[in-house]
Amino acid sequence: MTRRKSNCIPNILLLVVSLIAAGCAKDEKANPSPAVQAPAKSATSASAPVQVRLSSTRNDAAASAVQKQTSSLRHVLPPETILDFSKKKDPFKPFVSQPTIAVKAVNRKSAGDSLPIQSYDVNKFRLVGIIAGLKENRALVIDPLGKGYVVKVGMSIGSNSGKIVRITASAVDVLEQFRDDNGITRKHTVRLTLSQKGKESVR
Repeated sequence: MTRRKSNCIPNILLLVVSLIAAGCAKDEKANPSPAVQAPAKSATSASAPVQVRLSSTRNDAAASAVQKQTSSLRHVLPPETILDFSKKKDPFKPFVSQPTIAVKAVNRKSAGDSLPIQSYDVNKFRLVGIIAGLKENRALVIDPLGKGYVVKVGMSIGSNSGKIVRITASAVDVLEQFRDDNGITRKHTVRLTLSQKGKESVR
C-alpha cells in the first residue's frame, strides 16, 4: 500500500502543475499584458504630431502661394488712364464749314450799340449804284427794308463786323472775320456786285 501511495503522489503533482500551467496560458491569452500595448499607443501618439506638422506646412505653403499671386496681380494691373477728348475733332461735323453760318462776329457789338446798317447780313444788301470820285469811290446800297446807305472804304457794314475794303466801278468788297471749329480767326471776303439796272443808270 505504501508503494502505491508513493507512486500516486508524483502523478497528482504533475496533474496539478499541468492544470496551473494551462490556466495561466488561458489568462495570458484572454488578458494581454499592458506592456505590449504601450508601444502601439506610443507609435500612434508619435505619428499624430507628424501629421499635424505636415498639414501645417502644406497650409503655410498654400497661403504663401496665394500671397505671391495677389502681390503679382497688384504689380501687373496697369494704372488708370484718363482720356482727354477736348482736343479731338467732332467726327460728325462737316469738313467744309459754311462761312455764312460760322461767321458769328469776332468783335460783335450789342444790338443796342449797333447801327441799322450793321443789323443785317452783308449778302442781304443790294448794290444799286457807284459814285465815282477824284480821290475815292462811293457806293449806294439798300437794306432788306428798302433803306439806302452811301458807303465808302473803311466803313462797317453787316452783322458780322464786316468792313468795306474796296469799291470798284462794278462791285463792293466787304471783309468779314470769323472763328472756325479750331478757334482760329479766319477772314472771308463778300462781294456785292452792281445790278444790271444800276449799271444802266450809271451809263
